[in-house]
Formats: sequence, C-alpha cells, structure tokens
Amino acid sequence: MPDSVELRKGECHEPLKPIDPSHESIRPVLRLLGPMVLVLGLICFLGCMPLVVYTGHFAFGFLGFLGVFLLFIGGVMAQFGYKSAVARYQAQELAPVASDTFNYVAEETKPGVRAIVGAVREELVAVTK
Repeated sequence: MPDSVELRKGECHEPLKPIDPSHESIRPVLRLLGPMVLVLGLICFLGCMPLVVYTGHFAFGFLGFLGVFLLFIGGVMAQFGYKSAVARYQAQELAPVASDTFNYVAEETKPGVRAIVGAVREELVAVTK
C-alpha cells in the first residue's frame, strides 16, 4: 500500500479512485465501431470461403484469418460499449428475485435462529451464575 494513503479508523482499504471522465465519450465510439468491425469481420470470414472453394487455391485464405481477428476485436469493442446497459438490465431483473429469496430464507430460518440464540443465551446464563 502506498505511504501517501492514510487509513482512517475502521477502514480496511484505500479510498476508491474516481472513474476516468473520458470514459463517457469513449462508449458511443465503442457502440458504433464495435458492430461495424464485427460485421466487417463476418463479411471477410464468410467471403473467403467461396473464394477459396471456387478458385481452388488459398490466395484468399488470409481473409478468413483477418475475418476471425476482426470478429474478435469487434465483439470485444461492442461488449465494452454495451456492458453498462446490460449490467443495468440484469440488476433490474435480478434484484427483485434476490430480495424475495432473502425474505423467504429469513422467514423460514427464524425458528432455527431463535433456537440457536436461545441455546447460546442459556449457556451464557449458566456460565455467568
């Protein structure tokens, strides 16, 4: 841990660094270029197959490799461009389920928790007498 960061009482880690302010301007670029590069990669990949098959030589085989590379790059760009929207959607879908599950588990485990607390209380009373 750097020496310049002083932890206050009760803190177990250094304060979070602020998000880079330029990431808001990068997201639209990723959302635009990602699918474009993805489609270009798909065209290169699928376009090389008939060229190789019909011409009989692998002079156009490099387009397949280029296409796979562009598919990967475009997919990663689109993934990072749309990641926040997907995360917000997932949170909205999963939060009610998690809340209902937590409430159900809390209600169903009340008798067991009460029994454990009662046993601990009895032992503490017996030890302190």
